[in-house]
Amino acid sequence: MRLGLFFGVILGALLTVGAAYTYDTVTGRAANMSMASDERPMVNWDVVSKDFSDLRASLVQVGNRVQDGWKKLTS
Repeated sequence: MRLGLFFGVILGALLTVGAAYTYDTVTGRAANMSMASDERPMVNWDVVSKDFSDLRASLVQVGNRVQDGWKKLTS
């Protein structure tokens, strides 16, 4: 049982690092390592935070458009 848990933790860590590396490679962020660039690798936490903030702002905009559309339909 403990060996399975240990294997699962190791496998999860490897999958997480592999997914971040794959994402950075596919999007071209890995080749662009300068600190002044907006396209720094995803493994930097400030980059992840900015991407998450951008995603959240986009979802808020979509939600507002859905609410406006619903108000138009119901009035």
